[in-house]
Amino acid sequence: MSRVNDEFNLLLDSLNSLSRDDFTDISARISGIKKKATAMRGFLNTYEIEGGRIDPNIFLERNKSKIVNLINRKEKPTKSNIVLTCEFYKRNPEGTVYSHGTFRSKIEIITDSTNISNIYDKWSEDILESFTNYQNAGSGWIFRKIISLEINIDTFAPMSGSSYLPLPKELIPKKAIINMKNKDNECFKWAVTRALYPSKRDLEKVSSKLKEDSKNINWNGLSFPVEIEDISTFEDNNPYGVNVFGYNGEVYPLRITNSENRIINLMIISEGGKNHYCWIKNMSRLVSRQVDNHQHYRFICDRCLNSFKSQESLDKHSEYCRNSDAIKMSLPKK
Repeated sequence: MSRVNDEFNLLLDSLNSLSRDDFTDISARISGIKKKATAMRGFLNTYEIEGGRIDPNIFLERNKSKIVNLINRKEKPTKSNIVLTCEFYKRNPEGTVYSHGTFRSKIEIITDSTNISNIYDKWSEDILESFTNYQNAGSGWIFRKIISLEINIDTFAPMSGSSYLPLPKELIPKKAIINMKNKDNECFKWAVTRALYPSKRDLEKVSSKLKEDSKNINWNGLSFPVEIEDISTFEDNNPYGVNVFGYNGEVYPLRITNSENRIINLMIISEGGKNHYCWIKNMSRLVSRQVDNHQHYRFICDRCLNSFKSQESLDKHSEYCRNSDAIKMSLPKK
């Protein structure tokens, strides 16, 4: 009897040591959701549901309750989104070519009062709209099957820019980013101003001339340091749109604007709990090696980071991409 009690107490100790996230992960596995060993860039946790030869609309609806329950069990607040990856094919004289298309929902901040079911419905609508638009855009790609549905979840902590941080060493030789050497918490202001008022020298210096130029821009309604979620206030007050990208070995989007005005591309780098906005002066230099192993100059779409060999090809793509959520197409790795 003593041995049984000892084993029972050990079991209780094991259960008591589990966190809320541990219970969530166990429940997810039971419902057919796998936690990926490597999370998507910008998130701590990525879960995956395997796809198959099934209509995307039916697939998303069939898995709604699983995903809503998964997110609902997580500690709040969280930031979350879903990503549907599909396989397409195209027939040409040389044979059949296969490609993967990735359709992302927008990232939503979820609190205890959020109606997660409504959020999921909006995610599904956006993804299906992007999927349909892509099918109808005359690209020639034909849907074959769903590869997977990923659910990205992370604890939400508002990200805002602050004082100067050095660039990651591997980005410096690219000479694609202007990193303002500010001593205040207004790196967003100085990065944006430098993008709009470039100079031939001392590009990274917060000079008296730069401060004067900044007065031509409307900063009303912003508190410094600026959080990513507040950039829409800047866009409402100015004829500019702002994209924000992160970096974790590769460049990835954190915020993609819907503005049709002049676009400013920023990168936010992080170190030791601090964040810092920089101006991406040349996107092609920054990501060409990431999208083209041959290191040829490429014309990069600021929304989806797809690359093109000519400005004409990029212009044709951009007209479609502006009216769709960012879609990243890639050939499957052999």
